[in-house]
Amino acid sequence: MSDEGNVRDVEKPEEVNFENLEPKANSKLVTFSASSMLNAASGTVMVKVTNAFKEFENPFLYGITLGLINAKCPFNWRKHTRIENCTDESAETFYDYDSRQIVICKEQWEAKLDSSSKRSIELEETIGRGMIQAYDHCTTDVSILNREDQLNMKLCSSVRAWALSGSCTRNKFGVLERISREEDGFRTCVYNMALEDAKKQLKNDNYEDFMIEEAYEKVFFECIKDSRPFDRTPESFKDADFSVDALKFILKK
Repeated sequence: MSDEGNVRDVEKPEEVNFENLEPKANSKLVTFSASSMLNAASGTVMVKVTNAFKEFENPFLYGITLGLINAKCPFNWRKHTRIENCTDESAETFYDYDSRQIVICKEQWEAKLDSSSKRSIELEETIGRGMIQAYDHCTTDVSILNREDQLNMKLCSSVRAWALSGSCTRNKFGVLERISREEDGFRTCVYNMALEDAKKQLKNDNYEDFMIEEAYEKVFFECIKDSRPFDRTPESFKDADFSVDALKFILKK
């Protein structure tokens, strides 16, 4: 059985306990808002989010979590995510640079989640994308960036989010599609989806589409090569597993 189509079993990291984790005193994430999730979000969405971090069965989430720890930006999902009612035009899940939290849109997800299943791979992928953006935000001094540099940083982060979260793994491509663009399928997926996602997330920042597209062309090819916190760009679950092993070795040093 192919390992790409199934979630891999991975160990829960010894270094983090999400029941009692507090950001370290010297952590760059110490300014994250500690506001709780909506009380109304106690249904299907909350269950899926909780299960995503309970056993760390998704190696992409596990690897990004270890990478955040290694960067001294420990991620506590209870503090650094929030579930809320969003506008119809917003992305289903997005990273809020102001609050430094991943926003999960309650109504959009409850309409599509299967309440009988334990987890949602699609939801986990969107959380993973937000975590990559949190990683980039935490490791970048945005106070020294001008407006153009901030746009480039956010676009680059969108590219990395789609490349490193499992959102474009090769098992998502159909057989004919895989044959016709065997080398370019992953990159094409990242290019198209990251640009579309960035336009949604940046629409309230007063950037015109042509400005976003021009900047995107400039940053894409360099940013897709940046695999931090992984030691490679994980295009499959197998790649993610290998990268997780490498991160665990680094943290044990």
